[in-house]
Amino acid sequence: MTIVLLILAESCGSGSPARSDGGRTCEQLSSDYQAALFAASACTPGAANQCQAAVPVSFCAGCDLYVNDGTRAVAIRNQFFAQGCDKSGPTSCSFVACIQVGPFTCQANDGGSPGGVCSIATSTTN
Repeated sequence: MTIVLLILAESCGSGSPARSDGGRTCEQLSSDYQAALFAASACTPGAANQCQAAVPVSFCAGCDLYVNDGTRAVAIRNQFFAQGCDKSGPTSCSFVACIQVGPFTCQANDGGSPGGVCSIATSTTN
């Protein structure tokens, strides 16, 4: 997940002036998107139908991350583009092609903490 968030930060930039209409700035939307992806990747190991919703890994990338509920992330992404954040300034986008990897599954959190996180399935062989 850390790599995904790094890609998001690198591909879209950061910083934008405050909005006079009280709405979210492009920088705030970028931060909101990262938080929404993180929250949406929470899952329950062993439960059915986990990590099935595809959402773009960033505003600017051409591949997806699979989460449990991408509704909030998609709404933030739509607002980002509706406000023109992708067109100019430090949050402007040049779409980045990436290799789609997967499949995603719900992996238990490290250290015995409850719950899990949607991540790329890993296999172990002996």
